[in-house]
Amino acid sequence: MILRMYLGIFLMVALVWAPSSVSAVPVEIPPKEVFKGYELVEDWRIAEADALMDTLIKRYPQSGDVRFLQSRVEFFKGKYDYAWKILKSVESNHTSIKDFKSLVNETRQATANLISRESEHFIFRFEKGPDEILVHYAEEALERSYQVLGELLNYFPR
Repeated sequence: MILRMYLGIFLMVALVWAPSSVSAVPVEIPPKEVFKGYELVEDWRIAEADALMDTLIKRYPQSGDVRFLQSRVEFFKGKYDYAWKILKSVESNHTSIKDFKSLVNETRQATANLISRESEHFIFRFEKGPDEILVHYAEEALERSYQVLGELLNYFPR
């Protein structure tokens, strides 16, 4: 919890003070709004972070800070190519930005040849080949587990 708080504060300060190539003119963004986006992503509340991003992008379309946060949201949604496309417009003038760009690019390259298949609650990504036949069994087991654990915890994530 404390580590998350310090990480969040560090990211907020780093991103608010780090200029980006997207913003030709400094764009004043209330740090609280950007920080809220990072909290939502850290808490895996991606749908809420995505909704917040829609608002921030409309209000601050030239902000590098907002674009960086948008790339994080897209990355956690599994849209690695789109996250990479967004990151290309953000300068790598801070270590955390460089590290994240590297992570996104490496993930994008590692998953480029994967096939996706969706069940009601899961997305399976795998390489075409002999292991492909196991996806059916994984889907059955995970969907049953989803129901059992959901009932036990009274929580069914989307």
